[in-house]
Amino acid sequence: MKGVIAAFAAVLAVAAAFSLPGTAGAAVPCWKQVQNDWYLHGRVVKHYKLACYLTAIKKLPADVATYGGATESIRKAYLAEKKRLAKLHKKKR
Repeated sequence: MKGVIAAFAAVLAVAAAFSLPGTAGAAVPCWKQVQNDWYLHGRVVKHYKLACYLTAIKKLPADVATYGGATESIRKAYLAEKKRLAKLHKKKR
């Protein structure tokens, strides 16, 4: 269990490093932004394009996907965003 916690802490540290502003030409892909959002908050709090959520799930490191609960959390955020977008689309009609 301590090994899992240490690995998770290391992943958080890497995610925090990626979330820092970089050079203008080094844009962070949206799927990585979803992952970083989850790493920082334990859930996804911002809104992203739907494809970004799905790609973020596919690209999760195996240990985070298995032990961190990221897959379920990101999937839940994806479904909530899909519902939110459908509601907005319905309002515009």
